[in-house]
Amino acid sequence: MAIIKSDSTEVKASIPPAFTERCAVRIQEVKFGPNSKSNPMITLDKIELCGVFDANNNLIQEIVKGTTTYKVAGLNVDRENFTLTSKAVGFYETFWKAAHPGEEYPGVDDSNPDIGWIKGFVGQAIIIGRVKQMRKQLTDEEKIALVAAGKPAEGALLTDEHGKPVEFPSLKISRWMGPYKGEVAPF
Repeated sequence: MAIIKSDSTEVKASIPPAFTERCAVRIQEVKFGPNSKSNPMITLDKIELCGVFDANNNLIQEIVKGTTTYKVAGLNVDRENFTLTSKAVGFYETFWKAAHPGEEYPGVDDSNPDIGWIKGFVGQAIIIGRVKQMRKQLTDEEKIALVAAGKPAEGALLTDEHGKPVEFPSLKISRWMGPYKGEVAPF
């Protein structure tokens, strides 16, 4: 009896090496409080990638590149911070307007903002991603010694049991596009 494999496709819970896509994202956690400079700040603390839009505007959870299938749905997106100061509140206003198309922006109370609508919000956004390789952390002394030796101040690559570098996707919202009205699966 022979064991037959139907294909040699590798499946990764990650993103392709080059990744800039229109995606659906869900905000799972939101916080309000002072930042490190004691300014009021709204933090979209946990953002989840729900899928990528294909050429037919369908939300898909996987991308196939060559012989690799990338499972993108369920990946975490870097947190977003909106500082509520006169110089920076425009970023929050842009986010609010993308989430409420056609509505007049009511402003924001910097001491008690309405953040109830944000948790669970599913929006469309342009996501830029890159794959980072994990490295061992160094002490300050180790960094100084490496620089003195003319070497980069970075730790050795972490590898798995097969010697392959350990990688993780880093995803950042580049632009909010608007709400997403379709269905998204829980992850």
